[in-house]
Amino acid sequence: MSVSTLQSSISRSKSKLIDLRKKLSKEQETETKTRKEIVKIQKELVRTKSQTLIKSKLSKLERLNKTLQMSIKEQSSLNKKITEESKKLHRLEEQLLSLEKREMKKQISSRIQAENRIEANQQSLLEELYKYKKSIEIHTENLFEQENLVAQYDVFISHASEDKEEFVRPLAERLIEEGLKVWYDEKKLTWGKPTRRSIDQGLANSRFGIVVLSEAFFNKAWTNYELNGLVARHLSGEDLILPIWHNVDYHDVMKFSPSLVDITALKSSEMTIDEIAEQLINLLKDE
Repeated sequence: MSVSTLQSSISRSKSKLIDLRKKLSKEQETETKTRKEIVKIQKELVRTKSQTLIKSKLSKLERLNKTLQMSIKEQSSLNKKITEESKKLHRLEEQLLSLEKREMKKQISSRIQAENRIEANQQSLLEELYKYKKSIEIHTENLFEQENLVAQYDVFISHASEDKEEFVRPLAERLIEEGLKVWYDEKKLTWGKPTRRSIDQGLANSRFGIVVLSEAFFNKAWTNYELNGLVARHLSGEDLILPIWHNVDYHDVMKFSPSLVDITALKSSEMTIDEIAEQLINLLKDE
């Protein structure tokens, strides 16, 4: 039997008890009233000498006695029903309490299992990120060996293409105007150049990573690849991730990546592109 079924049964039982007690109270009132009438008629009989009146009162007295006996009998039946229903209610409440305890134990067990799975997944993610960081480092060393010089960048901008026109391009151009070296896919991903290799170079050789978090960003494979690279460096102790929340809020970011919520972010809903650029420029120049 489920918790909801037991709760419904308990509710019905309580309602039935209330109804039975109301009936019992009514019968008790009937008994009290009838006894008073009987006493009254008995007193009148003592004073009455008319045989006709005596006969009438005796007849009424007989009816009242029948009413009294029926009321007493009904009260006895109601008391029995109330006792049985009270026992039934007690059993149902005990069953509900027992079932709720079992359900609570199941919920606690499920929660512990879920927490263990989350912990295992987090450990697995850290291991994967560590491997990814090592692969980036090895790959970067190979790139340095293959190329005499790899450009150093002030910032790497990770973003979704849907946010380029409205937000990312104006921000990148503003930073470039201030003389900053910006890794930006529109400038660095050229025809015939390997995309992943170019991204890896940008990730490994940028002082900071600007991450433009948006609904489009959350659904992109390449943005997740870029973010993983930045997180790998961040976990190694480098405070290099600079998040910008673009038309998203705390709950959106929390759902996508709880670890990113703890990193202070700028919000496009509260600041203009020039204001965001100014803060980034000041931060980069102070480094």
